[in-house]
Amino acid sequence: MGLLPKPICGKLPLLITGGSQQDPEWIAQNGDGWMLYPENAALQA
Repeated sequence: MGLLPKPICGKLPLLITGGSQQDPEWIAQNGDGWMLYPENAALQA
């Protein structure tokens, strides 16, 4: 698959959303960030 325009930083960040049915260890190794569904502010931090 080609992406246009090409990223200038070499790699686009991959943000995992929700649990994605993946183990948290996999998410930590393969993602650049993890966006969970909204919770109260203390939990979301």
